[in-house]
Amino acid sequence: EAAAADEAALQEAKENEVSMLIEEIKADKGAIEANMHKLPDGVKERLESAEFAESCIDKFKQVDIDGNGVLTPEELFPIIQEMLAADEWAITMEHCTRFTEIFDADGNGCISVDEFHVFNQFVALLSFIEAQSPEAAAADEAALQEAKENEVSMLIEEIKADKGAIEANMHKLPDGVKERLESAEFAESCIDKFKQVDIDGNGVLTPEELFPIIQEMLAADEWAITMEHCTRFTEIFDADGNGCISVDEFHVFNQFVALLSFIEAQSPEAAAADE
Repeated sequence: EAAAADEAALQEAKENEVSMLIEEIKADKGAIEANMHKLPDGVKERLESAEFAESCIDKFKQVDIDGNGVLTPEELFPIIQEMLAADEWAITMEHCTRFTEIFDADGNGCISVDEFHVFNQFVALLSFIEAQSPEAAAADEAALQEAKENEVSMLIEEIKADKGAIEANMHKLPDGVKERLESAEFAESCIDKFKQVDIDGNGVLTPEELFPIIQEMLAADEWAITMEHCTRFTEIFDADGNGCISVDEFHVFNQFVALLSFIEAQSPEAAAADE
């Protein structure tokens, strides 16, 4: 029963992904290009190439015998089958009819020559997602999650070995956040804020003392900084093993917390898209 429930949940998740993608594309055809990374790399490259775009126009004109500039699903099906034949999943007449209805903005049930290249990309993208088994989709998700966890682990090891790796990886943050965290103003505010909290003047702060000021200083960012981040990252960053961060380290420690918490907060799909 548990296996069947998992299968049903995976199938539902895949159907939801397709439905959401269809709604995105109905609202904005640009969503096709934004989702092309979901296709296998070789297929994506071929469908985005200038050669494929030209062959779409040539093939369309060969079939459009009456020269009216539009093709019905019945006319489209054999040429789409031919043009996407190198791909490893089936394109059916049902795909062709259903995707024409979705893609057809003016409601005439046809695809024009100007739309044909993007329509091919659309058919390939949605038919590929639908063709993936729930297990394959779950495996892809697990692989992306594992890749993200490996990235974080490798980055932590780099930073343990050399704090300079923080600066070398700051490009992974959104541009506005990177600029703010690297600015002289932010460095100065780190020192000021640290000294305000370091009431006994011993020059170090514990994770419990660090947490509220890091939350305050990184509050403009769009992902959560938690107490768990603060404790765990202090342990990683703390070279002398006293469980505290010194005033000299505090600026770079803020950058470190922002960088690793941002990478961890990204969804696997977002991480893959960024790569």
